[in-house]
Parts: sequence; structure tokens; C-alpha cells
Amino acid sequence: MKTTNKESYWSLRVENYEARQEYVAGKEVIEQAMVQLENEDRFKHILEVGCGTGLFTEILAGMAEQVTATDYSDEMIAMAKKLRVHPKHVDFLKENAMELSFTDKKFDGVFMANLIHIISDPEKVITESRRVLKPGGRLIITSFTMDEMKFADKLKMVFRYLKSFGKISDEARKVKTSKLSIEKLLLQNQFDIQKSLLLGMRSKAMYIVAVKKN
Repeated sequence: MKTTNKESYWSLRVENYEARQEYVAGKEVIEQAMVQLENEDRFKHILEVGCGTGLFTEILAGMAEQVTATDYSDEMIAMAKKLRVHPKHVDFLKENAMELSFTDKKFDGVFMANLIHIISDPEKVITESRRVLKPGGRLIITSFTMDEMKFADKLKMVFRYLKSFGKISDEARKVKTSKLSIEKLLLQNQFDIQKSLLLGMRSKAMYIVAVKKN
């Protein structure tokens, strides 16, 4: 498979990836998203899209009978396997979030963390998630956002990102997401929004739970 610019961008940033994220966005907002996820109802089989180094995969492993954790980067998957407990009911696979290889209506849950704001076509990720979800299945999206952030805090975050990750990826520059824009896409694609929160004090993250209509 030919390596794309999108894949190589994140593959080159796998070392200390979680520490970099904490430096850019702050530990508080990440932990708040983790607490929200831990309080969700259990799943039978959940798909994680964009698992990265597996920070949220560990939580999913404790709340689902089967976890399929996927990422577009081989290096991210390798690091997730290295850093995380790898129970038998967790599988790591390479997948493109905008062109999933799974059959229709396979999962009762789809989860993605800090992915939708760096994807060039957020709606495509949502439509693919809907396709692989069973009717009544839950889609959980959490992602950093600049919603309601003060201008000075936005500048500081951009500076920290550039210092930690370097130039912003081409994918991330194509579309500017917000909680409202993701809510609209979910409603347009036949989801009912069950929960929609804005987490964090200085740095912000959206946390949205949506249910696929029958």
C-alpha cells in the first residue's frame, strides 16, 4: 500500500505522542473526555476509528465485549500495541476512516477521539460510521475545538502545537470544525443527538453521543 502524506505526517510524530497532546491541549480536557467515556453504557462490539497510541482503547477494552481499534498509521498501531495491555478481545487493524473495509451494520458502537478536527472530510467519516453501525448504535465523538476559547488562549495553543508537532497538517487546514458543525452533520445524516458537551476551562473539547436512526 502506498504511503500517503496524511499517513506519514502522523507516523513521523508517534514518539511521545500523548505527551505532545497533553502539552498542546492540557491534561485536564483529555481527562474529562476519558471520564465521560467511562460513564457510557457498555457495548458488545465497538469500533475505534483513529486509535492513535491507544489511550482511549484501554477504556474501551473495559466497557465492551469486543474492541476493533483502527488507525491509518502503522507506526501508531505498533506504538499502541507496545504501550497498552493487549487483551484477547482487542484487535488492532489499519483502516482509512473515510473508506472502512467493514460490512454494513457490523458494530453497535463507533468511537473516535481527536480525529474529526484533523480530517479533510468530516462528513465522510460520519457517513462511514453510520454505514457500519447497527440501527440504534451509538457514535461517540470527542475532539479538540477552539469553541468559546479566548483569543489569547487560541494563540497560545497554536504556538504550543507548532512547537510540539511542527507545521499543521494539510488535512487539518482544509476544514475548520466546531461542535455546532459536527452536530449539523450528524442531524443531516440521520442521527439523533443524545448528548453534546463542551469540556474544559481554557482548552476545549467537544463530546457528542449520537444514535443512528432505524
